[in-house]
Amino acid sequence: MAHGGNCPDYRSIVQLDPKTGYGVAVFINAAGGSPEKFSEGIFKVLNTYASAVAQTTSLDLTGYTGLYDTQVEWGTETAILPWKGKLLLVSLPSNDPIGARPSIYKPTGTPDFFRVDRKDELPGVPIRFEWDAKGKVVGYWVHGNYRSKSAGGK
Repeated sequence: MAHGGNCPDYRSIVQLDPKTGYGVAVFINAAGGSPEKFSEGIFKVLNTYASAVAQTTSLDLTGYTGLYDTQVEWGTETAILPWKGKLLLVSLPSNDPIGARPSIYKPTGTPDFFRVDRKDELPGVPIRFEWDAKGKVVGYWVHGNYRSKSAGGK
């Protein structure tokens, strides 16, 4: 089920999947882009990770949510979203969001420190977030590289 629209300079689509209960809204600049391409990619990610085991946590993950600049890879950014008590990291832009290998990071019990959720019991790659004096996440460290939160990433 979907509804889309066009206005000068932007395009949008809202799609709902009655089977899963997922809904996606995409708004983009109209410079040749297709909001359907993005919404289909988002649904592909959601459906791929729908069976992920939920982790019970009292940790509020919303502060980590947003877009982060990927300074070592030109023209890309990472979206971080809360997912079943964990964090889902997706590299953007991507024509194949699953092929881009999104990662699920689980809380470790140490504040602002997460590890890749592996199928075996080995410790996964760590990620550590930094906050500013106002209580907002400003970036994270992974593989020795710093990623700053985008101004639009809130």
